[in-house]
Amino acid sequence: MAISSTPSTTSLGKDSWLRSVMDKCILKDDGSNFLEWEFNIKSVALTDNVLTYLTEAPPIEPGPRASSVVRTAYDDHVRMSNDIKNVLIWSMSPKLKLSCISLNACEISTRMITMFSQTPKVRQYDAAARFFEAKLERGQKAGPHVLKMVEYVDILERLGCNIPKTLVVDRILHSLPTKFAHFRLKYNMNGMDKSYHEIHALLTQAERDMEASGSEKGDVLTMKLKNMSLGVKKGRGKKKSQFKKSSKKHDKGKGKAIENGNPKAKSAKLSEAKCFHCNGKGHYRRSCPKYLEDLKEGRVMPIGFKGRASTSKR
Repeated sequence: MAISSTPSTTSLGKDSWLRSVMDKCILKDDGSNFLEWEFNIKSVALTDNVLTYLTEAPPIEPGPRASSVVRTAYDDHVRMSNDIKNVLIWSMSPKLKLSCISLNACEISTRMITMFSQTPKVRQYDAAARFFEAKLERGQKAGPHVLKMVEYVDILERLGCNIPKTLVVDRILHSLPTKFAHFRLKYNMNGMDKSYHEIHALLTQAERDMEASGSEKGDVLTMKLKNMSLGVKKGRGKKKSQFKKSSKKHDKGKGKAIENGNPKAKSAKLSEAKCFHCNGKGHYRRSCPKYLEDLKEGRVMPIGFKGRASTSKR
């Protein structure tokens, strides 16, 4: 690799923005997030124009007779390579750090690719699965969630799998929880056609507005739309509950009356009874001794018989 005689002005030291980016994606021991880690590494390396430090072996150290220009260029390369190595080490799990501490930046990148890289078909499947299964969980922010989904789309495009923009937007909106129902409805009803970054900005602002108002209007709107679709009328449920309550109260009272069976109340009620056969008190006709005797002798007809009663025995 040719050594540039111009020192690089890119700083990848302790306060580098690259390190702050890599802090958000620490390479795990099993390499399950290797695609995200590699994407972040290459993205920032391309931005800083230092990708060659990851893909090409370091130059041979110049001899004692080398000119000062060559020596200075070599020293600059070593310094930059060490800065990139520190960033790579910083973005790994403790176990991987120990295994790469003695390697340079190019060797670290090559080893990670050898350990965790997959065939293009497997990488395409993994990125597609992550994209279509992505869902904004409770407590997560909408901004990073959208950027993560866009990263999966970028990976698929680099692998030759292009997803239509309208489908990507629909999938992003579908991955949002119900509190964004108002935003989703407004976006579709107005026929908006925004870029991924514009959607990211709109969702971030909508989330801030909801947090500031302290209410999740999307949940209320979703319930209203669901009730309208099911034909639920206002107040119907309330009336039903009142009916059930009154029914339970009535049954409860009947149960108590039967259960208690107060003999004093029954006795008081019987003492006030009047017999319509003998005009006596304290009993009813059905238990009247005179009525029972006349019924037996045939002098009267049974209760409820509509025929004319006989007054004498035949």
